[in-house]
Amino acid sequence: MTKKSIPAKKEVRIVSEMLGINLYELACEGRFVCISSKDNANVVEKKLKEFNSDAKIIGTVTDDSKVVIDTQLGRRILPSRAA
Repeated sequence: MTKKSIPAKKEVRIVSEMLGINLYELACEGRFVCISSKDNANVVEKKLKEFNSDAKIIGTVTDDSKVVIDTQLGRRILPSRAA
């Protein structure tokens, strides 16, 4: 999975790249991240596609609870937001 496979409008990508804004941290109304077990990921994706055809699997969660996404520049580990 690459950064380009994450659903985002072309205009959003262009502006975020111009301004140096990280697409992963950009607030975006109408979008959310859903985390499921690896065994259920395809079932969850299929169900979400019934509501939004742009739904995609964009990464994995490692054994140590880190979210890993493969980008054009390599593997990216998203920071934990634990309270």
